[in-house]
Amino acid sequence: MTKRNLLICFDAFGTLFKPKRSVEEQYTSVAHKFGVGINPDGTSQFNSADVRASFRAAFKNSAKEYPNYGRAVGMGATAWWTKVITDTFTPLLHQSQQRKPLPAGLAPALLHRFSSADGYQEPSPGLRTLFRRLRSISSDSSATASVDGNPSKASPFDQVIVGVITNSDDRVPDILTSFGLRVSPLRFGTGSREAREGPRTADDIDFTCISYDVGHEKPDTNIFEAADGLAKGIIDLKKKTTSTESNNADDNNWVRIHVGDEYKHDVDGALGAGWIPVWIPEMGGQTGQGYVVPRPDSHYDVEGKDLDVVQLDAGSIAGISLEDVIRDNSPSHAESKKLVIKCTSLEVLVDWLSGRR
Repeated sequence: MTKRNLLICFDAFGTLFKPKRSVEEQYTSVAHKFGVGINPDGTSQFNSADVRASFRAAFKNSAKEYPNYGRAVGMGATAWWTKVITDTFTPLLHQSQQRKPLPAGLAPALLHRFSSADGYQEPSPGLRTLFRRLRSISSDSSATASVDGNPSKASPFDQVIVGVITNSDDRVPDILTSFGLRVSPLRFGTGSREAREGPRTADDIDFTCISYDVGHEKPDTNIFEAADGLAKGIIDLKKKTTSTESNNADDNNWVRIHVGDEYKHDVDGALGAGWIPVWIPEMGGQTGQGYVVPRPDSHYDVEGKDLDVVQLDAGSIAGISLEDVIRDNSPSHAESKKLVIKCTSLEVLVDWLSGRR
C-alpha cells in the first residue's frame, strides 16, 4: 500500500513565537531610549497603556487604507510599518512636538527588534529541537529509528513537507532564522534560483506562505491552496531527483495539517480548506500585532455544525492513534467527520506525530 505524504504547516505569530514582552511595552521602552515623549524633568508623556491604544488605532487605520502592508500600491512592509510607528507615537506627544519628525533611528530600531529573536521568544524546548524531531517522521529519514536517543515508530508517511502559513509580511523567515532554524528561501511567487532548484535536504522549513505574497489572508482558502501547490511542487522535484514515481496526483495520498493559535484564522481556515486543524490556544491570547483573540467555548465549524474534537495532551498521547485520526478524517471514509485536534503544546504535538510516547 502506498504511503501518504504529510503536509504540516504552522502559523507564525503566537504559535512558533510570541513577544518577549507585550508589543506596547517594547514600543514604549525603545521610544524612551530615543528620548521620545520624555519631558525635561525626566517624566514621560505616555505609558504602555497609551501606546497600546494608539498602536491599535494606527494599525487598524493603515490596514484599512493600505491593505496587505501596502503591496498593491508599491508601499512595502518597511514603509507600512514606519507609518504605523509614526502614527502610534505622534498623537501621544505634546502638540508643539507633533510638528517635529520622530528620531530617524526609532522606526529602524523597532523594525529590527521585531524582525528577530530580540523581540520574540520561542516555546520550550526550542524550535530547533522540535523541528528536528518533526523531520524524523518521514519514511526516508535516517532519524526514523531514533531521535535524540528516543525510539520512534515506523512512519506512516512517505514524505513530510513542513511549511509556514502566516498572515504577515516578509520578515517571518528572518525571525525564524534568528531562532536557529534552517529556512528554505522558497516562498509563494518566488522566482529566485534557489526556489526553482527546489528543496534543500537540510532545511527545517521547506517553504513560507505569506499573505503579503499570496494577496489573501487566513481563513481564505486561497492561502491554503497556495501552500498546497508549493508542497506538491516540492514532492515533484524530489521524485524527479530520485527517479521515483510521484504520488501527487491523488488527493487521497495527502494528509494536510495546519497548526495555529487563532480559532478564526487557523481552525476555521483549515476546516474550510479541507485540512485537519490543530489548535493550540495556550500559545496564543496575543498575536504578534498585540491583538487579543476570543476563544470560543463550544466547538462548531464555519457552517455551525458540530465538530469532532480530539483533546491531545501529554497524558493522552498513548491512547490516541495517529493512523485512526487520519483514517476517520479521510474523505473516502464512510463516517468521515470534521475534526479539530486541540493540543496543549507544540512539544506534545510533535511527540505524538513522531511516536515518541
